Amino acid sequence: MSAECSAGWKPTVRQGCSGRAGSSSRAAWAHSVRALLQLLPRGAFKRPDGMVERLAELNHLSVCCAERNRGAAHVVEILGLDPPRDFAGQFLIVDLGNGVSLDYADWNGAEITPQHLAFLVSEDEFDAAYGRIKARGIEHWAEPCRRTPGAINNHDGSRGVYWRDPEGHLLELITPPYGAETEASGG
Repeated sequence: MSAECSAGWKPTVRQGCSGRAGSSSRAAWAHSVRALLQLLPRGAFKRPDGMVERLAELNHLSVCCAERNRGAAHVVEILGLDPPRDFAGQFLIVDLGNGVSLDYADWNGAEITPQHLAFLVSEDEFDAAYGRIKARGIEHWAEPCRRTPGAINNHDGSRGVYWRDPEGHLLELITPPYGAETEASGG
C-alpha cells in the first residue's frame, strides 16, 4: 500500500495498527482509521461495529435474445437512452444511468429464459416512457402477473408498469422503489 494520507501517515509493519510509530493512543488509532476510510474505493462502508466492508457492485447484466438488435433497440427507444454500442461484435451494450449496462447478446437458437428487468426512473422519465408504451400500443399491466391490463400501479407512493419486450423479457418502470415511502415514514 503506497498511499499516504494528508497527515503524512504511511502504513508500515513497524507502525502497527495505530499508524504512528510508538503510539497506541485511541486518538492516533482513530486518525489512522479515518485516513484509511478516505482511501477506500466506492462501494465500501463502515459497519456500526467499526469494521469496514466492501460491497460488490453490479457491472452489467447479459440479456439473452433471439435478435440482440431488436431487444437493445426496444429498451433504448422506450427509456429514451443513448443508442447501444457494439462490443467485440458479440454484444450490444445499453448504458444505464448508474454505471450498470445491459449487454444484449444473440443466443443462437438456444432456449431463452425470460428475465425481469426493473428500471428506477424519475416521475418525468416515467411519464415519457409510459407515453411511448401507450403510443406504440404495447400491451402492459399494473402487476407482473398481468391481471390488470392497460393500467399502472400506485403501490407505496410509487408508480409502476410492466410490459414484455420483443424478446419476451418482462420489463418494469418504477418511480421510488417499493417500500421507500414506508421507510421514510418510519413504518
